[in-house]
Amino acid sequence: PVTTTIIAVLVKVEGLNAYKIMGIIVAVTGAVLIVVLGADNDVGDDEGNNTMLGIIITLSSQVMFGCLLVFQKSLLVKYDPKVLTFVYYSIGGAITLFMCICSASRFKESDLYLDNDTLSWLALSYAGIFATFIPYNTYSWVNRVLVSSIVSVYSTLQAVFTSLFEFIIDGEILTVAQIFGGMMVAVGC
Repeated sequence: PVTTTIIAVLVKVEGLNAYKIMGIIVAVTGAVLIVVLGADNDVGDDEGNNTMLGIIITLSSQVMFGCLLVFQKSLLVKYDPKVLTFVYYSIGGAITLFMCICSASRFKESDLYLDNDTLSWLALSYAGIFATFIPYNTYSWVNRVLVSSIVSVYSTLQAVFTSLFEFIIDGEILTVAQIFGGMMVAVGC
């Protein structure tokens, strides 16, 4: 939300008002509380060796997504949201295919079939449909009717739902910071 709002204001697509600024600050602060204060000490497979690279890539991704939301807005006046989503996913798919071809020597043949593991296929299907296709089509549609900075504020709900699913599925105990952060996200939105 912060990068999307900055980009939208810099290119003069949106203006600022006190409610928008306060909502973004409260929602982002809540999401940060959930992620930072609610995180355990698990740093992943690389044990933190690529932390800075991961932060840079994540921040770059957020700036690019902010640009997508802001610049897509003008195209949504003329084109259907499904068409725009198809176009930018086609471009992304072509780039991904090219990168896979360039990296083909790293793959084993069994990698192409996900080792015929049912759980892997279910996870890939979920990621493709529920974590990619539906959300990005929804983003395009909603971006047509709301301003880009407000659309992006709702992305802070990701931390809230992740914490709730960890509680429901894994039985992880929610910390006070996660609960308070979740309430701040809701108020900010």
